Amino acid sequence: MFEHKMTPLIAALLCLFSLTFYSCQEDGFDPIKPSEITKQDREDLGDRIFVAIKNAPEEFPVIPNIPPYDTSVYYFVQRLYDQVSNPIRHDNRAATTNQWDKERSWKITVLDLEDKDAFTLPGGYLFITKGMLLHLKEEFELYYVLAFEATLIDEKYLLTRLINSYNTEVINDISNGVMEDGVPTALDLADVLSNLEMEAEDVLTMDQEVAELICKSSVFDRKGIISILQNTFDDSMLWLNKKNYLNRSGTINSLLDDELNECGDFQTNGNYQRYILDILE
Repeated sequence: MFEHKMTPLIAALLCLFSLTFYSCQEDGFDPIKPSEITKQDREDLGDRIFVAIKNAPEEFPVIPNIPPYDTSVYYFVQRLYDQVSNPIRHDNRAATTNQWDKERSWKITVLDLEDKDAFTLPGGYLFITKGMLLHLKEEFELYYVLAFEATLIDEKYLLTRLINSYNTEVINDISNGVMEDGVPTALDLADVLSNLEMEAEDVLTMDQEVAELICKSSVFDRKGIISILQNTFDDSMLWLNKKNYLNRSGTINSLLDDELNECGDFQTNGNYQRYILDILE
């Protein structure tokens, strides 16, 4: 029987090829396509991240949904968030196997933080800080923030950013509750989402979508963001620092002035002062 003896050089090259091949498989092999992550998967993922946030009170301290906040702050913000997210939650254009659970509530949570910020999780959870609520002054400003964050639920933004930060395998594992040492956790994803910075062109595109959503879901004035910008005199609003672009007020005015659609012009009836500012100040 003929026996070929492998030289050290060949052995080394084969070893190197083997390591490179399997390393590439491990690092680059991504069998789950983003399109295969359904809305149900995103709801499950959001549930996991929500629990992780609730279990991290030092990083995410919560104002409890109890008196006096339950019938004031929580009631008011939740009602407006339900209103603005309703067209998204009940959108039937997708396949019946890939639609949001219409019986599922998209819950809001108020964080006891001075930072002026807001962020959402896959599946609809919204977090807004005490500092943000105190900075806003009227309903139409809050409605714009809620509409912007609800629009982020669109997979083009929130899900894509998570996939770019990790990969679909990690997202799928966390969604299914798989936990392994040395791999990202649901709390890691919470940190990514709470610190999400957006490209200027994406924010501009979203402003157009948000204006459409506000018009579709309410009689609110669509220029709430302009009022926010006018009342923010420095870079202290974390939310704007992460999601903004130059000459935003002028761009939005130009976009909306060119439209023929008539939308609402309601700004406030004093309820923001009554339900939010009088309670939190």
